[in-house]
Amino acid sequence: MVTEKQIDEAKRLYKLCCTGRAPNHVVKKELVDLYNKVYKTRYKPNTNCASCLATCLKGIKEIAQGKYK
Repeated sequence: MVTEKQIDEAKRLYKLCCTGRAPNHVVKKELVDLYNKVYKTRYKPNTNCASCLATCLKGIKEIAQGKYK
């Protein structure tokens, strides 16, 4: 279950990363951390793996747009 606080955080993070790139490493870490909490995964917050980051961004986008179930 996603909380309202997590939804708000997802919207904020997605707005910052909607171009497909995080503006800095702090936002990238927050994005991965939130994804790990919601989806119960274990991606490393400092990952540079493009595939891993794309998965995290896609998951956060689903939450931000209300498509997460």
